[in-house]
Amino acid sequence: MRDLRDKAAFVTGAGNGIGRGIANGLAREGVAVALADIDDEAAAKARDEIEAAGGRAIALACDVTDEAAMSHAADVASDALGPIQLLVNNAGAFAASPLEQTQRRDWEWLLEVNVLGVVNGLHTFLPRMRAHGQPAHIVNTASVSGHIPALNLSIYTASKFAVVGLSEVLRLELAETPIGVSVLCPGIVKTELLDTSRRHRAERHGGSDAGTGIEMGAVVDRGTDPALIGDQVVAGLKADDFYIFTHPGVRPAFEHRFRSILAEYRS
Repeated sequence: MRDLRDKAAFVTGAGNGIGRGIANGLAREGVAVALADIDDEAAAKARDEIEAAGGRAIALACDVTDEAAMSHAADVASDALGPIQLLVNNAGAFAASPLEQTQRRDWEWLLEVNVLGVVNGLHTFLPRMRAHGQPAHIVNTASVSGHIPALNLSIYTASKFAVVGLSEVLRLELAETPIGVSVLCPGIVKTELLDTSRRHRAERHGGSDAGTGIEMGAVVDRGTDPALIGDQVVAGLKADDFYIFTHPGVRPAFEHRFRSILAEYRS
């Protein structure tokens, strides 16, 4: 999708961090953006930021784990902006604990947001994209953690591996359609994910002994500016990249992983 101008996009988790960076990047390209976020105040601030820069955007309160809420938000976005041609399934949550300190409710929470949230986005927008028949593109936000394991990130890693695998299958299923697919796999980005994960954990999932990465705060503070990620996503869309990798410094870890797999793949 080399020409993004005058397209309409729906971005989840758009109130902060990577989602906000992507939304701003798209708006600079002339895309009208629906900013969906569980935090309506954050979504409104992101909208104001885009409008102040001369872009077009609307803000929507939306919990990606709620199918009905997603469907309603999609209807509102389409009515306001026209057919949605760009879907960015970006909303996510984070937890960091040794596996033995996690509980089932921790898994249910993170998988519901990080995996089923993506599924809800796809179930909501794919039929609409097929119906309007225009060239379209889907970006699913995963992580380098969807490829490279790290200590104490069992739930997060499992969820992001799932998003990578889901995206790979989706690309195959949509190969003969005008709908493209990308999977975004960033490294460490300076976002509010640690805080938003703590604040927006649904009550139905209860409390937890599993951490949300408090000890990672200093690391995240040194992460990449989300605005740069937004620019890289725009570039990836224009190039029709499937994998959108943003942190070249992680490449050696990928090389080590692939060498290790091939070395043990004995015929």
